[in-house]
Amino acid sequence: MANQSSAIVQKLWNYCNVLRDDGVSYNDYVEQLTYLVFLKMVDEQAQLPPPVGKPSSIPKEYDWQSLRLKDGDALEIQYRHTLENLGKEKGLLGVIFRKSQNKIQDPAKLKRLVELINSETWIGLDIDVKGEIYEGLLQKNAEGDNGIYRREVPVIPRTVIREAIVNALMHRNYRIRQPVQIIRFSNRLEIRNPGHSLKPFDSLGEPGSIARNEKIAAVLHDVGIAETKGTGIRVMIDEMHKANLTIPLFESSPERDSFTVKLLVHHLLSQEDVQWLAQFKQCNLSNDHARALIVAREVGGISNLIYRSINRVDTLTASQQLRHLRGLGLLEQKGKSSATYYTLSSDILEKDLSSYLAAQDSSNLASNPTDNDLSSGLVSQDDSYLAGSSTDNKLYLNYLDQMPDDLRQAVESLGERAKPQEVNFVIIQLCQWQDLSSSELATILRRNQVYLRNKYLNPLITSGELEYVRQGNPSDPHQAYRANKRSKLM
Repeated sequence: MANQSSAIVQKLWNYCNVLRDDGVSYNDYVEQLTYLVFLKMVDEQAQLPPPVGKPSSIPKEYDWQSLRLKDGDALEIQYRHTLENLGKEKGLLGVIFRKSQNKIQDPAKLKRLVELINSETWIGLDIDVKGEIYEGLLQKNAEGDNGIYRREVPVIPRTVIREAIVNALMHRNYRIRQPVQIIRFSNRLEIRNPGHSLKPFDSLGEPGSIARNEKIAAVLHDVGIAETKGTGIRVMIDEMHKANLTIPLFESSPERDSFTVKLLVHHLLSQEDVQWLAQFKQCNLSNDHARALIVAREVGGISNLIYRSINRVDTLTASQQLRHLRGLGLLEQKGKSSATYYTLSSDILEKDLSSYLAAQDSSNLASNPTDNDLSSGLVSQDDSYLAGSSTDNKLYLNYLDQMPDDLRQAVESLGERAKPQEVNFVIIQLCQWQDLSSSELATILRRNQVYLRNKYLNPLITSGELEYVRQGNPSDPHQAYRANKRSKLM
């Protein structure tokens, strides 16, 4: 695969250097390359026998063959008219070619590029080979003349990011006028799109697909951008597993009509994880057990589906192993039947919370011992305040802009050392305003998510002040919260 992509990259890059002498920039070259490769791939698709092959969606007078058979000025005129007219087409074709222009004015050089593209069978290339070709061109451009360049190596596999974005574009609800969002946090990447999953939540990752936008899905499959129908979720899970990362977390909300993919940059069984697991040494845990406990700690819970995904076991084995961990006193069972899920036991959560608070106290004492001495006799305060990354700060400000004035003032007035009852008051106000997940509340309140869930959200659920949005599916690790209609603000 690598040799194949390298050879094509070198061939295309060599010709880029020729065009650069004529004033064609690198960006213009890649743009023209994209248009021409797309036309070639549609032509290849049309020539395949059914059911794989499908009629071309491009008018015959502007298809690949109309370019390939011309040369000289006739080729340049044909290419210019092709771009102009395809940009006027309806649907996805018009979107792809909208405002496209020919940037290669020399007919002889345009003919050579057409011949280069025509010499390859593009639709037969693996999806990742196509990605490597474009990445290779980016790398060549970054090298410049001295061969020194900086190359970004993503922690999250490129295939996973691609599938998450393609999934968002393919299955989003286009009736809702909201964009697909790609948000980078300090510890994760989130891809959010309007439109909940039409498949049941517990069936995500299983074969089969229910398409909301059949024509868009067909085009993405035909040009090789999307995986085989119904396998995108499974590909994401498998690739994250190969990279030893926490599996993707999916949140489908019919109430909000939204779908979110959360990709954590957390390596399973890291040195920190091993140190945390050392407290259970007497339990003789297997690697599968260890992974399950780490995931339960990171995302707040684990279900049969998640256990099967991270450990590659069947449903019965997953059920037996989860019950075994419950029998050891490490997990507690929640829910019933298909809604069953497990959380870390209360003893473990309390121990982790105590360790967290002790670390906070040590940090505060080291940084400002005088303040700690002065506050020793005051009412207990919330010490989970986080400054947050620049991305988190932007999200925080975005939430504030959407809030009513009185709610925004209540959030801003909390500060770093609010009293617990004050935090509870604002949480209930926020959940009366709209349904919010623990990660969203953590961003708004600028608190540690795990601390917030254990210290505030769980007790508020127990007291009845808050309730789960999806009460029939509490196994969702990223449950959303709403204020109970009967709850009264303190």
